[in-house]
This record gives sequence, C-alpha cells and structure tokens, in this order.
Amino acid sequence: METKKSQIYSRAVELTEFIEFKYLSILEDILVEEAQISSKPVKTTEDLLRLVGLKAMKKHILEELGVPYKEYEDELLEELLDEISITVDKSEYAEMET
Repeated sequence: METKKSQIYSRAVELTEFIEFKYLSILEDILVEEAQISSKPVKTTEDLLRLVGLKAMKKHILEELGVPYKEYEDELLEELLDEISITVDKSEYAEMET
C-alpha cells in the first residue's frame, strides 16, 4: 500500500513540474509578444486590446506560480484601458462627423 502512495506522490510531483514548465513557457511567449507590441511607435486599438489580454494572462500565470504581481502593472493596465477608451471615443466622434 505504501508503494502505491509513493507512486501517486511521485506522479503528482511530475505533473506539478510539467505544469510549472508549461506556465513558464507560456509566460515567456507573453513577454516576447508584449515587448513587440510595446515597441511599436504607433499602436492600433487591436494592439492595445491585445496588450490588455497579455497583461491579464501574465497576472494569472504569475499568481498561479506564486510570484508577486507588481502593482505598477495594474497601473499600466489602467493606462491601457484609458488609452483604448480615448481611441474608441475618437473613432466614434469621427464616425459622427461623416
């Protein structure tokens, strides 16, 4: 019976390590894409929305990994949402003028 418990424990450890590896792999991809979009001199509304999504995914993964999420990231997220709002407002205004 003890052998079965140790096998289960060993498998659980393997799965946990695999999940952590997968999270780190996804996080790496997120950071690369986030840097690519952030480096653009002019960002479209689609770029801004993608950045919001990437930041949300990054926050979730970091929380799952037990890594503290920096408060300034939330401030950056708020700034992105404000920028999206301004962009949407401008496009709505432009549509009304046509």
